[in-house]
Amino acid sequence: MTTEMQILRQANSRGVRLTPHGTQLCVECIGKLETDFERRLVRNKAAVVRLLTARRHTARQILQGEFSILDGKIYHKLYDEMVANILDPLCRAAFARLREDIKTAPNPPRPK
Repeated sequence: MTTEMQILRQANSRGVRLTPHGTQLCVECIGKLETDFERRLVRNKAAVVRLLTARRHTARQILQGEFSILDGKIYHKLYDEMVANILDPLCRAAFARLREDIKTAPNPPRPK
């Protein structure tokens, strides 16, 4: 797992919402960030911003119906990506869309 992925998972587990805005990173949390986590986030900011920007792009594509639920391999990857960013409102909406697609597909792939 890459460092930026680890940071996203740690942010989610701490209830920290990370949102990219161009090259900037908006960090929303209740209380103060732990010093070690904050240092890792600052040190890896560019990579985290790139990953989050790519994930938000994928979320937009999901919401626009650009992915087929019948392609199981792609579906599992998308599902995992959206779960990893569940605190992001756009990714949360895409995750909800994927769940709805499961309900309506005749033989949907099941999440791992």
